Amino acid sequence: QDTGAEQFNGFFNLGRLTERWGIRFQGYGAKSRAETAGSLPLSVYRVNPDSNLSTGDYEDLNNLQLAVSGYRRGERGQLSLYSYVRRHRAERFNVNQDADPDNLGRSRNLVAGGTADYRWQASERLGLRVGGEGSAASTEVTLYADSSKFSGPVTQTTFVKSPTWDLAGYALADLTAGRATFSAGARYDYVRIPFRNQLDHARDTTSSYSRLSPKGGITLDAGRGLTLYGSVGGAFRAPAVIELACADPAEP
Repeated sequence: QDTGAEQFNGFFNLGRLTERWGIRFQGYGAKSRAETAGSLPLSVYRVNPDSNLSTGDYEDLNNLQLAVSGYRRGERGQLSLYSYVRRHRAERFNVNQDADPDNLGRSRNLVAGGTADYRWQASERLGLRVGGEGSAASTEVTLYADSSKFSGPVTQTTFVKSPTWDLAGYALADLTAGRATFSAGARYDYVRIPFRNQLDHARDTTSSYSRLSPKGGITLDAGRGLTLYGSVGGAFRAPAVIELACADPAEP
């Protein structure tokens, strides 16, 4: 009786795709609100599991994405381009029991990026692929707390901005020799994540991450419709802003 949720989604996909070229426009939007149950101590859960000791929690989210992509095929190669912009808004409210303050959090994100990819069949035995991608993001997080169920003064505990950006490039090659095809390539990532504390600029900092990730593989046509495949490689993910913000146990 104390929880509920509703969600709305909409999207469109328009384009023209031919043998030689193609272009596509895509859009997506979503809005949702969920009124969630509060957590329970194990002692209460064992006796009365349908209790809700802190009614009023909610999450209010909305998201919007627009993208355009296209390709152009030549005699031996294909060029593909993709670009996008995304916007995300979130408001989350957590009601605590009387001894602890309630918490309100708001986040705003705006991301724009794109990818360029070219595949070239140099010969019947050799295929090459090169590409690059990048994005820039504006992230803003604010947190508020009080000890009177938001009927009294509200204390702002966090106000952070993070204009993040990243760049990446990659190259791969496929070489066919008889029934075997050998693949090898590498990807290089560079990510820069500034942390701008709007309440205390003495806490400002910037984190940068880079990584070269190699990859190799082999595909073998064993005959009679049987294909064997194996690969090994590395991957890379930079920390999110919230992970960096919680990296020091002494200053959560």
